Amino acid sequence: MLHTRYHGPLHAWIRHCGVHDDARAADLCQDTWVRLVNHRRRFDAKMKWRTWAFHVAKNLAKNEGRRLQRRFVTPEGDFRMKDEETVQVRSAVSSSLPEEMMRERQLSARLETVLAELTSEQRTIFTLRFLEGRSNQEASSLLDIPLSALKAKAKRVRLKVLGEMQPLLEDRS
Repeated sequence: MLHTRYHGPLHAWIRHCGVHDDARAADLCQDTWVRLVNHRRRFDAKMKWRTWAFHVAKNLAKNEGRRLQRRFVTPEGDFRMKDEETVQVRSAVSSSLPEEMMRERQLSARLETVLAELTSEQRTIFTLRFLEGRSNQEASSLLDIPLSALKAKAKRVRLKVLGEMQPLLEDRS
């Protein structure tokens, strides 16, 4: 009875909380139901069940957002401190890293530079489409621009980034 009544609203709530991939939102909705059943003894009867269920769903959606943010952190993020000990560790690690890891670091640094040279709108479009993997339709809705305009802008920014990265990518082969 509860599942029939609240499955759709919970799924919509998870999407509203920032999970834009429909399949992932469906997975998180299922995870919500599993948690609700497994932790049913924790439910406080003084509260509304709906509030509790939506709170659990919101927390799962927030965790998913954090997981995605961690996925796109560059290895350089650990070395942003300027103290002498960190510089020494970085130097030691850099000299001992295999060639492929150094290559990835170079690509990462170059991509960071290229993205910094883009306009704010271009950077946002690149992030939504190519880093977060959102569809053209989703990006168009989020940025409140027509779909055809977004497609054209996404193509231009993709070609611009690839053009800037091409020398490093060609050295790879």
